Amino acid sequence: MACGKPILAFNIPPMNEIIDNGISGLLTKPSAESLTEALRIIIEDTKALRAMGLKARNIVETKYSWQVILRKYLMLYDKLK
Repeated sequence: MACGKPILAFNIPPMNEIIDNGISGLLTKPSAESLTEALRIIIEDTKALRAMGLKARNIVETKYSWQVILRKYLMLYDKLK
């Protein structure tokens, strides 16, 4: 995601908590058939692939950047005082 690439993963925790299916990547059932179908979609639809990659990068920048993580840690430390 940080490299601007969509993620292809099984629809299981924690992946389904991080990836928005069809937005920042594709979530699939944990089976060879479902994985094959998702790979076909990614290979054939380059426009959607690029759009998902851009959205994935945006999610990393807004939710998982060092600045965001630091802010969350500082808020947690303040609560523990």
